[in-house]
Amino acid sequence: MEKKKSPLPPVLPEPLEARDSLDRCTQAVIETDLPVAGFRIHANEPGARYSGLQFSGIYFDRCRLANTIFHQCSFTDTVFQGCDLSGCDFSSAYFNRCRWEGCRGAGANFSDARIHQTVFQENSFSYAAFFSAKLTGVQFLTCDLSGADMVECTLKDFAFEETRLTGASFFKTSLAGIDLTGCPLEGIRVSEHYTELRGAIVDLFQAAELAKLLGITIKP
Repeated sequence: MEKKKSPLPPVLPEPLEARDSLDRCTQAVIETDLPVAGFRIHANEPGARYSGLQFSGIYFDRCRLANTIFHQCSFTDTVFQGCDLSGCDFSSAYFNRCRWEGCRGAGANFSDARIHQTVFQENSFSYAAFFSAKLTGVQFLTCDLSGADMVECTLKDFAFEETRLTGASFFKTSLAGIDLTGCPLEGIRVSEHYTELRGAIVDLFQAAELAKLLGITIKP
């Protein structure tokens, strides 16, 4: 099997200007078309609203931004490291050359997002929503997507590795060609005709688990 290419890494400017407030970083550009750029941000500002802003060359360092609105924002060459982004709204957002590592994003909303050349590593996105998202050149590595809704998604050059998919929904999302070995699949949700699973790559134990969807019991 041909190994998928790794996503392009973020390209961050040097040096980054350290800031302890995302809100203050955005104020200078909020009335312009310029991006928020070149900052290393360590902020504790949950529940803020930043709809429609552009972020480029940003390092979010252990930020606490739960329930923040990033609707229609764009993120290019951006790192999210050790952040709490639980319940954040990234609907219709755009991501390119981004990296998420060690973040919490339970219940986050990525509906209609376009995510390109991005790595998610060791993040918890349980019950996150990816309705109608388009993911190209994306890897989820050792993440938790338990109960997540990846419904009507478009997946291209995409990979899961050691990622928990327990109870996740892939309704109308094709998993053809995607290697699911090493990913817990208990309670995975698909359509009644199971078309989403055609062409997916699984091991024998996972095949036995998926057989339960058909009402089949496999004897040891």
